[in-house]
Amino acid sequence: MAENPFDEPMVQDELDKALRWVSASREILDGVDFVTTPRVRISCSYHRISMEHQTAILMLTQGQIMASAKALLRPQFDTFIRGVWVMEAATEEEIRDYHQKGVKSGVPPRYEIVFKALDTVERFDTSFSDLHKKFLPLLHDFTHGGIHQVGAFNSRDSIESNFSPEDVIVTLRASATLGLLACNELAGNCQREDLSVRLGESHRAIYGLDHGKFDLEPGIVQSPQKPISQV
Repeated sequence: MAENPFDEPMVQDELDKALRWVSASREILDGVDFVTTPRVRISCSYHRISMEHQTAILMLTQGQIMASAKALLRPQFDTFIRGVWVMEAATEEEIRDYHQKGVKSGVPPRYEIVFKALDTVERFDTSFSDLHKKFLPLLHDFTHGGIHQVGAFNSRDSIESNFSPEDVIVTLRASATLGLLACNELAGNCQREDLSVRLGESHRAIYGLDHGKFDLEPGIVQSPQKPISQV
């Protein structure tokens, strides 16, 4: 029988951090007012959905349902990216078509087009196209039962969940970072720089040196990577 990663103190510590971050970010953003336009409403909706996926990942992890928790990383990432694209790169015609026709409008376009458009946004310090190449295949694997998910259920003597403590931690940490980015974008959409500052301070107080770091390899626990964007 596989050892339970949730017996490890470092996993319980990470769960506590994730719970504190979800609670703090919701407290900061709940009830915020903003000037409403179709572009802002669509973008903010995407980011709120991304935040809900983070909460669901936390709850599934608390229930030790890791395969399903990891499967939601892709939707959390997708909704964050789409929220940024709507606000920063979508044309007025695309916004109008989406607002009037929904999914039948073909908006947002294919990922390659979305990432290429986001590469031109100066305030981000990374290439979204490189991000697409690096992370999307693994996120797709998590969501659709690829070799990483199947492999985690195969051991020599049994078929059962066999995720390592580091794997649990990196899932929670990646989700928390995506949550920070979505929260920060939502605050920006509402033109509330003060809330962005509070979010950054809160996340930094909880995660310290790993503030704003994103990766999907277990090595993140020892070797944090470059952040997606400056937050």
